[in-house]
Amino acid sequence: PRSFRAKRRRPEGRRLFCVLLPTLFDLYNVGMTNRNSKRSMSWLFLSVTLIFMFAGLALSFWSASKAIESKRIASEGIPVTAEIVRVEEEERHINRDDGPRIQIVYYEVASFTSSDGQKIETRLWPKYDAKLVLKPGDKIEILYNFDNPEQVVEAGGKREFQQGVIGAVFGLLVSVVAAFLAFQSLPSILSGG
Repeated sequence: PRSFRAKRRRPEGRRLFCVLLPTLFDLYNVGMTNRNSKRSMSWLFLSVTLIFMFAGLALSFWSASKAIESKRIASEGIPVTAEIVRVEEEERHINRDDGPRIQIVYYEVASFTSSDGQKIETRLWPKYDAKLVLKPGDKIEILYNFDNPEQVVEAGGKREFQQGVIGAVFGLLVSVVAAFLAFQSLPSILSGG
């Protein structure tokens, strides 16, 4: 009797699987051919593209404001000689074609005294090459924002401005592509299928 029960349970499991699997396929096929399903997928696609469009615009405006701010500090900032007090390192995990990698990002922390006598420590823009990183004790010429002394740019450097412009252009490109895709999905939504 035990062996009979064990044998009997196996066919029930198979029967359940054989009944359930075609049912799932039927539901999938009906869902894929159902007009309402296509319409909801069109709305989902439109929603996702609009999210990307607004995220791209936000990135573009934020980056452009950073570029303008760095340009303003470069032209109106107060020059001062700062001393590198330490270098902070961060590990970033990135995926490349040949697999995951760890990229080390270096932040030089500069210390200086503002014109009103405040001792200020601030991070400079990140560097990705260890050969370009200044050592603690090294001096660097910077310009700082009088209203917010922690906002600095390197004297004679255009890296902050260039990175802001690149971010603004990238954000704008993402927005344009997302807007194009959203526009392409509108006829499907408006026609009802």
